[in-house]
Amino acid sequence: MGERLRLDLDAVRDTATRLGSIRRNLDDAEAAADELAGMIPHRGLADAVATFGKDWDVARTALVEKLDGLHQATDGVAQTFEDVDGKLAAAVEGDR
Repeated sequence: MGERLRLDLDAVRDTATRLGSIRRNLDDAEAAADELAGMIPHRGLADAVATFGKDWDVARTALVEKLDGLHQATDGVAQTFEDVDGKLAAAVEGDR
């Protein structure tokens, strides 16, 4: 019974924030690849960049979905631990 559970909620929330930031940056990357292909005067290189951009869109979309799941999970962990901690604190206070 002497075991303790500790969780750094600030670190969990910071992780959730960073995951959201990474996701937004990945969304912005789509426009950057399309713009870059349009700026390249060499047809072969422009086509290669465009092809890479399309392939990357597929991989990026899958990555964004996973990041969304991780973001929701970390946010949920922080919220759940905060709620449980509040209920435990209230129960302890009620026992006094």
